[in-house]
Amino acid sequence: MDLIKNYIAICTGFIFVASVIQTLLPEGTMKKSLRMVLGFILSILLITPFVGSKFENVDIFTGSNEYTIYSERISEMEDLKKQQTNNLFTSGIADIVKEFLKGNGAGEASVEVVATDEYKLQKIIINKNVPSLKAKLAQNLGISEEQIQMTE
Repeated sequence: MDLIKNYIAICTGFIFVASVIQTLLPEGTMKKSLRMVLGFILSILLITPFVGSKFENVDIFTGSNEYTIYSERISEMEDLKKQQTNNLFTSGIADIVKEFLKGNGAGEASVEVVATDEYKLQKIIINKNVPSLKAKLAQNLGISEEQIQMTE
């Protein structure tokens, strides 16, 4: 119902503005030309709801070279975004693990985090063997102890 009200309001507003413009212009060829253009626009405005649904999914730029380049760039950008997000996720988890180890007296350690594309931890490789902290770290990260590998 709101769609119909909006459509009627747009048509009425256009007719009002077109009438004001025609009234302000002096008689002559310019007024006749403007009247023809405004009539054409009004015709398109009036038939749009009846033919609009047929043209909604038509993309006239699909076959163009620019569209192809744009599509490729979008794909590359999405891949880059996914890769950068994964890098941020894994480096953030690595920093959390390092801080956890420092805070629990284990000192410095190098940490490698392996995650899926859906940002789910697969495993954490810690270059320090501190078995007493493994269970606590797993619990804090919400993962199983088997996902944490400690080497020295």
